[in-house]
Amino acid sequence: MIEKANESGKDNEPNYFPRWLVGIFVIVIGVVFLLKAHGYHDWLPFRQNWWALFILIPAVMMYLSVYERYKRLGRFDAEAGGRLTGALAITVVAVIFLAGLSWHKWWPLFIIVGGLSIIFNKGWGKE
Repeated sequence: MIEKANESGKDNEPNYFPRWLVGIFVIVIGVVFLLKAHGYHDWLPFRQNWWALFILIPAVMMYLSVYERYKRLGRFDAEAGGRLTGALAITVVAVIFLAGLSWHKWWPLFIIVGGLSIIFNKGWGKE
């Protein structure tokens, strides 16, 4: 994990995606575009909505931040719960696009994610 420094030079905020991992991801995207431009795209699993994979990037980063926060604190807190809820919502959007599902039929999944957030996020009220 790489730490970001603030104005005083202190490391305080973790960077959950190392630069080399981002670089490799960008290279893979470039290779996929190159192969697609030359007609080698039959092997792609999501030929129609492949662009929706980009929606998953922030979700993966949020999942990693939830994991790092849990690892650092040794418990699951309200901030991690909020990040997890956001990551789940973004994942639902990406899956709907990737699978070519109808928003009309699958929008209730967002209500389910909200309900899970209420159950598992202890920041809502005093227990």
